[in-house]
Amino acid sequence: MTTVLAIAIASLGGCSLTPRYERPGIALHSLSTTPEQDQEALTHLSLLTKEEAELLDGLDRSGQLKQLAVRALLHNRDYQIAMLRVEQARAEYGIARADRLPTVQGTGQMERQDFSDRSLNEVYGQRYSTATVGFNDFELDFFERVKALSESARHQFFATQLGQQASRKALIAEVAQACLMLRAEADRQQRAEMLLQRRKQQVELAQREAEAGGLSQEELQASMATLSQAQQHVLDTVQQLAKARNALGLLTGYTSPLNTISQTPDTGSTEQAEAAWLTNLDSERLLGRFDVQAAEEQLKAANASIGAARAAFFPSIRLSTGAGVASKHLHGLFSDSTGTWLFVPQINIPLFDGGRNQANLDLAKVRKKISVAHYEKVIQHAFRDMVDGLAERDVLLQRIHSQSALNTLAQQQLEHRKAQASRGDASKADELRAQIQAAQAEQALAETRLALEMNLLSLYRVLHGADASALSS
Repeated sequence: MTTVLAIAIASLGGCSLTPRYERPGIALHSLSTTPEQDQEALTHLSLLTKEEAELLDGLDRSGQLKQLAVRALLHNRDYQIAMLRVEQARAEYGIARADRLPTVQGTGQMERQDFSDRSLNEVYGQRYSTATVGFNDFELDFFERVKALSESARHQFFATQLGQQASRKALIAEVAQACLMLRAEADRQQRAEMLLQRRKQQVELAQREAEAGGLSQEELQASMATLSQAQQHVLDTVQQLAKARNALGLLTGYTSPLNTISQTPDTGSTEQAEAAWLTNLDSERLLGRFDVQAAEEQLKAANASIGAARAAFFPSIRLSTGAGVASKHLHGLFSDSTGTWLFVPQINIPLFDGGRNQANLDLAKVRKKISVAHYEKVIQHAFRDMVDGLAERDVLLQRIHSQSALNTLAQQQLEHRKAQASRGDASKADELRAQIQAAQAEQALAETRLALEMNLLSLYRVLHGADASALSS
């Protein structure tokens, strides 16, 4: 029997439970669209809540923005980490909760101790085998130390859950912002190229006038400098467009078919500025922010830790017990009259610890004060962000109206210059200047619309406590 047991132990000794390491693959998928990608996005559109879908529809009526948001929820690595941290916190809470219950385990033991000296062997020699079931070193939680630790872990788990929800809202807003920026940069590039063509025409006219003696050399050089600036501006817009495309690709896990995304701004998206969720806002709404709720859960966790620190000043009682069978020989282990029972109560009374328990209690109290200050800070920042966002929104709404009026006036002046040029009452240079002014007015209006959309996303983040840091924390 001993030989068989030794062989079994030797066989098990060569087993490894460590999983085989495999280097993760490079998470860079093809950026070209495939039917499978499109179908995946459509299949998982239900991942978006009604509120999220309404927000994205208001910013983009084509439905592409919703598909991009779904791809981000499925493939964004920061969001995956946030979800895994929830699972980690859940497991840690499970460990703390399990400490409140005894761990029952079965134990088999065989002990052999022999001495060469027969007299010593008769006194100290041992030869017995046991098989017991019981628990070891279980703390009777009279002062709720273990319970307090479990409560602290539970509230930390809740805080992590709220952080994950904030990360979700932040990701939705980041995808929307990146998509809008991509379209805005594409629009800027097109306008810059159109402006460059107008500048080239201006330089050609200036060169002809200079050759005819109707334009000074300094004015010609100024016109050529303006052309160089327009050329540099086109190169800048090309660079910014590439950055915007890469930013959106990163957010969606490089699974977005970026070559099929509409790069034309939705001029009707400013209707979303009148979103229903922005009306009749109450300051109490800020208490529902995910970061505010998470800060409160962390405060509750810190409060529970004080209870655990206080309980360390009181005696702790631990129990070890077991029941089973014992025999001198292994083959007679389960014979009659081999029963055994063990009961070991233990009490520990703290007498002197060098001030460790008091220091732990002071630390717990300070951490609670820090949590209180952090909770108040989060609320104050939330209120400031909301006030700033609403003030900016009011200004942008007024600017939209004034900029629209300026754009209309610029278009009217352009039509007037075209009519004058056709009658011969205005030069080609005058018409080109009117075209440039009209293009600049259109660009200014587009920039104001973009700012209003970004403000809307900022207010969305404010209401949910989901700034960009929530995504990477």
